[in-house]
Amino acid sequence: MNMLLKISVRNLFRQKRRNVLLGIGIAFGMAILIVSNAFAHGLSDILLNKIIKWMTGHILVTMQEKQDKRTYGLIRDKERFNQIIQERIAGDKVIYEGISTQNMSAGHSHSGRALGNGTSEFLVVVGMKMDDSFTDEVEVLSGNHLDINDTTRENPILLYDKMAEKLNVGVNDTIRVQFSTVYGQVQAAQFTVVAILRSTNPFMSFAAFTSQETLRPLVGLMPQETASLSIVMTNLDEPKRIIEQAKLLHDALQPGAAGYIGTLKTENGTQQVAQVLAVLPEDAARTQFAEKMSVTSGELTTLWNDRQAAFLSQKMAQALGVTIGDPISAVYETKFEGMSTPRSLRVGGIFQATDILTDDMVFVHEQELYETSIPAVPKSPVTLAKESALFPLTLKEWTLLEMTYDEQAYQKKHKLLRDSDWKGRIVEVNTMFELASDVLKMETVLDIVTLVAVFVLFLIILIGVVNTLRMTIRERTREIGTIRAIGMQRGDVRWSFVLEVVLLAFFASLVGLGVGYLAMYVFSLPKINSDSMFTMFLLDKHLHFLPTVLDAFKNLAIILTIAFLTSFFPANRAAKMSVADALRHFE
Repeated sequence: MNMLLKISVRNLFRQKRRNVLLGIGIAFGMAILIVSNAFAHGLSDILLNKIIKWMTGHILVTMQEKQDKRTYGLIRDKERFNQIIQERIAGDKVIYEGISTQNMSAGHSHSGRALGNGTSEFLVVVGMKMDDSFTDEVEVLSGNHLDINDTTRENPILLYDKMAEKLNVGVNDTIRVQFSTVYGQVQAAQFTVVAILRSTNPFMSFAAFTSQETLRPLVGLMPQETASLSIVMTNLDEPKRIIEQAKLLHDALQPGAAGYIGTLKTENGTQQVAQVLAVLPEDAARTQFAEKMSVTSGELTTLWNDRQAAFLSQKMAQALGVTIGDPISAVYETKFEGMSTPRSLRVGGIFQATDILTDDMVFVHEQELYETSIPAVPKSPVTLAKESALFPLTLKEWTLLEMTYDEQAYQKKHKLLRDSDWKGRIVEVNTMFELASDVLKMETVLDIVTLVAVFVLFLIILIGVVNTLRMTIRERTREIGTIRAIGMQRGDVRWSFVLEVVLLAFFASLVGLGVGYLAMYVFSLPKINSDSMFTMFLLDKHLHFLPTVLDAFKNLAIILTIAFLTSFFPANRAAKMSVADALRHFE
């Protein structure tokens, strides 16, 4: 082997000009591959960890509720959802509350309009928590961005320079913004500009920022509520991991039975603790429920038709001293707002308790639960186990929509939802693949361009190696005959040529690797000031390259494999050449 290595190295220097030209081509190809891969990774890093972070997050959890004909987009108990997210989403993550004047979760835009000094523009006001991630993203031109937490100012706000210019305002000026609350009511508020930011991201130039504490009451949210929860994975490097995490979260958000543990009261003051539930408003569920309930007084159809009807167990009715038609009221302790407003009910029927239908259960019309336990979260929800035969028949806390994995399926799902006559709550888990598909398509286009460039470069290397080796073998035909005549085996002839080409490709690739890293360093030095869409490719106004060791080894392995395969077959033909024919060859 040592002898073959020496022969191959010696032959490399015999045709210096030819090998240098081929080596330059391989080095250039390697440099292009390294630079293009690093640029693609850099763009992915910007898209996944910068742009999508502020647009939608990697995973978005939303809740919609509808009691009548209006749809509201808000999560009533954000801490419950926060806890589930923390438990089910692995890895480093940040959870952002979606508090803004553009309520995405309700399926329609509530963008506002700002009035400055003599001009107006469309503007989305976003509620922010002033953490390090936001501070690192902004460049302050004037004022102090930390003043958005200054409670002595009237609704302090941060504007981008382009928006401030359009509104003709500066620091300490005021603007008036009109927008809609999460309940669809028109709201107008005055904000004080405390800082002007430089526009560094074309996707964010239409936004303005204030604190969440300032914006929350203005858009109609209570402290325990939020419009949506956006999950951002820290330093995401594998987009497909988002799908896996979203599935785990989706499974964890399976709803329990809707209802509450409260108190039933009669007009004379008698009271009993009860679990208040409702049956699904579907014929199949009602039929199965009727099979499980033994009604001793009244008609079960009353429960479907009378919104004030309540069905009690015999034991409950006796304890309260009530019978069919008697008035009762229901009240329960809410999780955030104290005791609920008493609800007026009427005994519509009495049933015999069983192992499934217990004595403490009270069944009401589904609309009654829509109007009580939805807007006011119960402190003590019902304890009906999901394994119970009754559970599939009862109204649920919410309907969990099926996951979609692309924009087309997402749009189709929401069209079907709009066309349906649903009530209650709907919870949805979406990923960036549905919500930010247009942005992700940019990465796909760049990957395709890079792949085409790779194939072109590989074709160039392939042709160069084959042509060079054929010329070399042709020039050394008599030499091959001579060394075969003095005893060199065919295998040694073959591997000497293959090793020569592989060594050339290896050293040229190392040179190309160095040139590629040097080119990335040089290209990332200039500071690029631009207001165009091109800025999305920049990080801190510089081109962003993100090379990886894996890519370097992968590209090197590919080039060496191509060099080996393209040299093996010509070298094998040279090794099989007749000694006599080789010696008679004359160039």
